[in-house]
Amino acid sequence: MARSTLSNPTSTAGAEADQAALDALDALYAFRDGDWVGGRDEVRKILARHPELVPVLMEASERLPEFVPITRPVVLEWVPWEENDDADGTLFAVIQTDLPPEEVRPLRERLSREWLADAARRVDLRFNVGVDYF
Repeated sequence: MARSTLSNPTSTAGAEADQAALDALDALYAFRDGDWVGGRDEVRKILARHPELVPVLMEASERLPEFVPITRPVVLEWVPWEENDDADGTLFAVIQTDLPPEEVRPLRERLSREWLADAARRVDLRFNVGVDYF
C-alpha cells in the first residue's frame, strides 16, 4: 500500500487525493530553481513535510487575482530560513508583473491586510507572496 505523507498514511484513497492535489498545484503554478530557492521537486518535498500549505496554495490561486492582476504564471519558490536547513523556510508565491512598482505596492498592501496576513498565520508564517517586476 502506498504511503501518503500529506494525509492518512494508511489510506490509498488519501494518497491518490494527495497526488491529485499536487498535480493540481503543478497546473496552477510555475516553479523556479536557483541558488537560494528550491524548484518543483523541492516544493513537493516541503509540501510532504508541511501539508497545511496545500489548502493555502489552492486558496491563493483564487485569491491573488482578486488583488493583483495576474498576467504571467505565479511562481512557487521555497526559501529556507537558514542556509543548511531545508526543513524550515517560507514558500513564496511570486507574482510576475509588468506593472510599475508604484501601482503594485498598494495592491500588495491590500492583499496583505485582507487575506495574506491571516493565511500566513494559518501555516506558521511558512507562506508569503512576493512580486517580480519585468
